[in-house]
Amino acid sequence: MKYNYFNIFIILLCFASCRTDNSITPNSNCITIPAAPIGFGYNFIIDTLKPSYEAPYFNPNNSDEIVLLINDFNKSVFGLYYFNLRTNQKKLLYNKRVNFQPKWGRNGWILFCSNDNQLWKVKPNGDSLTQITFVGSNFQPEWNKEADKYIMSSFINNNYKTIIYDANNNVVYKDSIFLGDPFFCWQHDSLLCSLNSGYLFYLNPSKFKTVIYIKSIDESSGSSFWIDNSNILYCGTDGLYINNILSHNETKIKDACNSRYYVFLSYSSISNKIIASKVERNLINSNTLYVKSYLVTMNIDGTNEKEIIIP
Repeated sequence: MKYNYFNIFIILLCFASCRTDNSITPNSNCITIPAAPIGFGYNFIIDTLKPSYEAPYFNPNNSDEIVLLINDFNKSVFGLYYFNLRTNQKKLLYNKRVNFQPKWGRNGWILFCSNDNQLWKVKPNGDSLTQITFVGSNFQPEWNKEADKYIMSSFINNNYKTIIYDANNNVVYKDSIFLGDPFFCWQHDSLLCSLNSGYLFYLNPSKFKTVIYIKSIDESSGSSFWIDNSNILYCGTDGLYINNILSHNETKIKDACNSRYYVFLSYSSISNKIIASKVERNLINSNTLYVKSYLVTMNIDGTNEKEIIIP
């Protein structure tokens, strides 16, 4: 099984549901796109005016800094970049297509998966670019809170495995269980959470088969993130949610629909801000959607949303 970021990106463009919440102000022009009139779905035109800005992740030590993907599908130019939100400094770290969301650890290393599903790491100044895996398909790496361990899923010799490594790439724990197509989050002191299609759950990272809590959700459109030891922020297809693991109460902080929605996100406890990819889809004729992806920041309660302009 081989994962491809472009395929994942296109899948995330294909939602067909929209649910409103009277307590949330809907996204501007949040109009439901009807099901495609032909059997193979809509044709997509990716933004021809500027690249797609995707999958941002905060530096956990400095909320001015992010790592992101900048993909120009029209020119077939792709890359992993460092960007400073305050100074607008931008630096190319890896000049090929990257799958999924890069993850920046407190130890200064950025983990990411190349387009051939191998794991790499790099420093934010571009130094020490290092390939870690060389076989199978490896995806969805995630540092723990202290960045002395990381987890990822692998598909090797026709077998799925979920593996935890230490920072020196030694196996700490391995299990044959496969947690769906998970978007891991591991900023909690002791719990791991995972978001896959239709479920949000958290569990003990040393015993994957012991699921502490599982919640059915309509669908997910991207990643999840521990805000603190009690609350998980995650992307649903109809908005952004915060789920409290103690009370199991859930708060919708941002509305969305299948023409305006959020995907990969990150949270900074330093600035108390969320950063996310936002996708807009506009129907330009009966069979074609025009799609663009850009970055936005907002407060933890979903207010004060602002687009990030990247020169």
